[in-house]
Amino acid sequence: MILFLRKNSFRVFQAGARVFALLIPARYWYRAVLQLCRLQAFFLRPLIAISPYRGDRRGSVLVAWLMNSWFQQLSALHRPFPISVRSTGDQVVHQAASNPKGFVICSGHLPLVHCLVRSLTDMGHPPTAVVSREKGSNEGKYWVWGSGEALPAMLPSRDVLIKVRTILRHGGSVAALVDRGISRTFHHNIFRLIHSLEAQVVFATVALQPDGEILVEYFAPPDPFFSSDETIAINLQALQAGIDRALMPSSTLTAAPVLPPKNIPPESAANFSRRNSILRSDSEASNR
Repeated sequence: MILFLRKNSFRVFQAGARVFALLIPARYWYRAVLQLCRLQAFFLRPLIAISPYRGDRRGSVLVAWLMNSWFQQLSALHRPFPISVRSTGDQVVHQAASNPKGFVICSGHLPLVHCLVRSLTDMGHPPTAVVSREKGSNEGKYWVWGSGEALPAMLPSRDVLIKVRTILRHGGSVAALVDRGISRTFHHNIFRLIHSLEAQVVFATVALQPDGEILVEYFAPPDPFFSSDETIAINLQALQAGIDRALMPSSTLTAAPVLPPKNIPPESAANFSRRNSILRSDSEASNR
């Protein structure tokens, strides 16, 4: 059954969302989805425990992952609805937004991570563009969850760094997921581009709280300008620590993640220097 649901999850949630939207007024969607996902998780956990996916890290935040699927489909209806989101570290975003060289909001593949863009929009700092594979991105639109409005979208294609470079040169901002998937390695070429343009980086994580509220945490990397390969490694360790923390079950912490020590061995920095990313390197971008 778990294998069937995983294979057909998109169709199941798409059909469910359409029925859900017909039966329930939009102002009640958030609380109804939260309660529905808690019920789903109650029945799914025993099945996952005996399935091939029992070791998947997403199991520790199952309610959030289920909510993620529901909100993706409900947002595709382009109807506004309230989402219970609060944020910490807003001052980090305000400071980065004052940088005339632009800034990039970076996060990883976390459940409910698209609430990050909703938070930025509510804060008054909507990204100039969002790097996304979400539905509608092929048409150049990223639909902000719960707002019924769209921002410009860029697919993570071979020329995405050139588009990011153009935006940053005009003092704009970009939101992007910089890992290759949950528990996978990071893209690193975008950080070299950020360094070359003197742009700034803000890290962000998203986690569902025990009371049902979604918490977006913004924090500055140890070196917001990614000035060397060594600081790239240190910064990405800090982001990974934040992601690991967000994936803790029923996390109630609200302070920024503990940053890693700076005395890391040189070989750790080298691990982030390989140019095998699906994104083109900034040197390729600068030559075009």
